[in-house]
Amino acid sequence: MISAASLRRLLTCLIAVAPMLLLAACAIPSRAVLMTVPDAVAPAVRENPELAGSMAVGSVSGGQESMPLWVSKVGDSEFREALDSSLTLNGLRATDAAAARLVVDVELLALEQPFVGISLTVTPRVRYRVVERASQAEILNEELVTPYTASFGSAFIAAERLRLANEGAIRESIKAFLLKFVERWTARATASSGAAPANVVPLRDAARPGS
Repeated sequence: MISAASLRRLLTCLIAVAPMLLLAACAIPSRAVLMTVPDAVAPAVRENPELAGSMAVGSVSGGQESMPLWVSKVGDSEFREALDSSLTLNGLRATDAAAARLVVDVELLALEQPFVGISLTVTPRVRYRVVERASQAEILNEELVTPYTASFGSAFIAAERLRLANEGAIRESIKAFLLKFVERWTARATASSGAAPANVVPLRDAARPGS
């Protein structure tokens, strides 16, 4: 027969691990399609024809594969697919990656995730580095932090809310990168030509946390 003390210890253990089990239940990978940015800089690219079809994705590192019995993560393959699709939808992706004038390398330095909560906020820290292939000149080297919150109303199951927060956070990161890159390129082109800058969306609109 189980003693009262043993029952209390068992209940204490169950209470301790329950949030973790709830968060981890059915953990599945983040979906690239929901991390893709459709048209953040497409108008600016159309105004700067030299940017059209100029970029390819180089290395993508730092991601983690999602484990079924753990929590949803963001893998390198999903991040690469989302970034590649975002370049395509914004008119930046080179048709021939091997001949692209510009190459972007990405490193996911950190992905801060909550242990448990009602609204779940995920904060990625991502380094983007863009170089000109021929000269190896560095066009951009930025570390971007873009928190995103998935509210309780977005999904009842915590594991699903965490995945939505992952996807929103990486989507915001890619958006911030695209805006920052076009902003930097435009300033660089303006400095060399003395022309008035093209119409570029301010970076402050790039990393606004969603809900």
